[in-house]
Amino acid sequence: KTEVTYYRRRTTDALFPVQQPPSAGRWNAQLENVGELTSRGLEVQVTGTAFDTPDWTLELGAMFSSNASEVTDMGGATEITIENPGFVILGQPAPVIRAQVVTNPDELAKPVYEEQIYGPNMPTTILGQTIQLRYRGLILSARGEFQGGHYIFSRLEEGNVQRNVKWPPCYEIYARQAAQGLGSLTALERSRCVAAEVKRDYFVYEGDFWKLRDVTLQLPVDQIFPWGESPMLTFSARNALRWMKMPYMDPEMAGQAGQADPVRTIRDNVPPPATFSASLRVSFR
Repeated sequence: KTEVTYYRRRTTDALFPVQQPPSAGRWNAQLENVGELTSRGLEVQVTGTAFDTPDWTLELGAMFSSNASEVTDMGGATEITIENPGFVILGQPAPVIRAQVVTNPDELAKPVYEEQIYGPNMPTTILGQTIQLRYRGLILSARGEFQGGHYIFSRLEEGNVQRNVKWPPCYEIYARQAAQGLGSLTALERSRCVAAEVKRDYFVYEGDFWKLRDVTLQLPVDQIFPWGESPMLTFSARNALRWMKMPYMDPEMAGQAGQADPVRTIRDNVPPPATFSASLRVSFR
């Protein structure tokens, strides 16, 4: 079975935070209906049975979702800051991450910074995978998910390094600096771990990740509970495995963009935990 959905959406009079002139007595940005943006995407879902016998059944599924947006009108403005380093910029996705980058990362020197546009703050590609294997009454199922194509700012990392908090990814760099001096560090290492060299709105990373969202094993236990109705022992694990491009931090610590945080940034949030559980269900007639 295959389902395909394509959409294209145009939004007019979008609310953007517009900075007001000081002469008007307003220092903060005010929401105004000045924006127009378009978005388009493709969603494909495929499910099917690989084989089906009296004893064995294997079902597979895959899901693909893409999303792309573009700001097409800003009421005469060229860019709006909605929360550093998140911007609304004409011709770019909304919001887009614009921040500092080190132009001499491998030199044993002081870092040289330059501002650049990284890319969208929201995932542009989502891939899902499902599998279910049945052997008589035994059922093994699993679900994985990939999200990618976006960038996330780590405000937590920036704040800790600027305050000289000992940061785990920098332990080896701290030791090298203590033994060989600041001159032994590359510009990139200084920009990440030396408080005096840290630039504001700099800690931006690719947010790509894959997680094993769920794996479940269901075992019938009729022999143990012969007087019960369909007794089942279930073992499950959630978020048990993960792969991510961000060093150390979980991209899902950024949560979802909302009114309080219009840009997805990593703060003092707890990532979705890995959990393991077992349950026994027995029904009585």
